Amino acid sequence: MSLLDQVEQVDRVAPSLDHLESPSTVTDLGAGRYGIFITSRHLRGSDPDSPAELLEFSIITPPQFGSLENAATGSTISRRFTQRDLDRRSVLYVVPVDVDVTADGFWFRLVDPAGNAAPPHRLRFWFRSRRLELFWSRVQLSASCYRTCETSGTLQIQIQRGGRSADPAYVSIQVSPGRTESDQTNQSRTSLSRSKVSQVLQGQFHGPVPRFPNVLD
Repeated sequence: MSLLDQVEQVDRVAPSLDHLESPSTVTDLGAGRYGIFITSRHLRGSDPDSPAELLEFSIITPPQFGSLENAATGSTISRRFTQRDLDRRSVLYVVPVDVDVTADGFWFRLVDPAGNAAPPHRLRFWFRSRRLELFWSRVQLSASCYRTCETSGTLQIQIQRGGRSADPAYVSIQVSPGRTESDQTNQSRTSLSRSKVSQVLQGQFHGPVPRFPNVLD
């Protein structure tokens, strides 16, 4: 009779968060919705005993203003998401449209399949309970409509911006022709008006509706 002793190694090593970066690129989701994709470029963890794609980001405190959503399924993310979700670009932060804010965040804990969580760290962000901060910018015209005459000279347009100023911001202006008075000549009023607006914003036309990209300092 032989006795075979088999010792199984117990995984007690906590995972580590290798990369944490705040995303800020806002994407138009359509139907008046906007979002920020959170990918492995922003969050990336590792563990010596587990595949990285199986690591979980357990949410401790959800975002204060917006919400997290699985872009692949459309379902709300309320408890956790995985490194695989980040690799597949499936984690989406939905920007709130009813609140005038340009920053938000949520707290999470990195956990491996064995249940080990990263230990605390004395920094602004903890390894055990880290917070991912999101920043974005908001840009808009000071008025929804401007009226001017093609012979009046320069049209001054005020642009209001808030939030993160390090990223480029864009506005779109559509020029509509007005009525021609009896003492004025109708000489392609639309094209003349577009030319004047183009000089003001130093933009370029693309298609029937002109779009003017403007980087604001």
